[in-house]
Amino acid sequence: MHGAEAPSEWVARWAQLVTRGPVLDVASGAGRHAR
Repeated sequence: MHGAEAPSEWVARWAQLVTRGPVLDVASGAGRHAR
C-alpha cells in the first residue's frame, strides 16, 4: 500500500510546525536523497 511506511525522523521532528491539513511530499520515494 502506498504511503503506509513510517515517516522519516525529519518529518516526525518538524511535523508539529505544519498547520493541520493536506501536505504534498515532493521528495518521496525509496530513492530520496540517493546518490
